[in-house]
Order: sequence, then structure tokens, then C-alpha cells
Amino acid sequence: MGEAKRRGNREQRLAGAVAAQPTPDEVRAEMGFPETAKFHAYVVCLTETGEFLAGSTSTPAGISVVKYVATPDTAQTWPTLRAAERAAGQIEKYRTAVGYLFDNENQWLLGFRPVDRDALQVEIKEDA
Repeated sequence: MGEAKRRGNREQRLAGAVAAQPTPDEVRAEMGFPETAKFHAYVVCLTETGEFLAGSTSTPAGISVVKYVATPDTAQTWPTLRAAERAAGQIEKYRTAVGYLFDNENQWLLGFRPVDRDALQVEIKEDA
């Protein structure tokens, strides 16, 4: 019971989780994108292949069909980070990352959440 009290009630935990997620503006600044780049949506990226999730369907027999594309302009997009994370969590075959897709007039820019190096459990060696 002590651990549950320490974590807080549902509203407190939810507020903490939302506050921990960077906004698109924060990601734009962190990635060094120009101010003219407008946030478009969230996309799911396969980290090993560089492809993007284009859609998925399930048949009545329980077979899942997942489609991938090479470019973000034809990828499936989500309006919220939570929805994109749910979609990414259902892909078991590949490692995924949720990306922030920005439209910079004639070019797509893809940003990712900054990594908190202090929170990593593996040692990262910096090049001297």
C-alpha cells in the first residue's frame, strides 16, 4: 500500500506522464528545425529499417496484416502521441519509435524525443 500512496492517485500519475512528454515545439527546438517547420502529426518509425507504418488490419481468422512505406508523406499519422504509442506497441516484429513529423514547405522533417542520458541503464561513452 505504501508504494501506491507514493505514486499518487490516477490523476496525479496521468499529469506527471503528460508533463514528461515533450511538446512538438520542444522537439523542434531540440532538433534545430527552423521555426517555419509546422508540426503535422505523429508517425511510427521502424528503427532498424527506417520505414514507416502505413496501416494495419486484422482478419476474422486473427491474422494481422501490417503495411510499411519508405517515406513519411505516405505513412499513417496520428493526432496524439498516445494514439501513436499504442499503434507502435502493437508491432512486435520490429523495434519502433514514435516520431514527430514536421512540414517545412517542400520538405518533411522527422524529430524524435530527446534521450535522457542520465536515465539510461547502459553506459554511454563520449568520444573525446
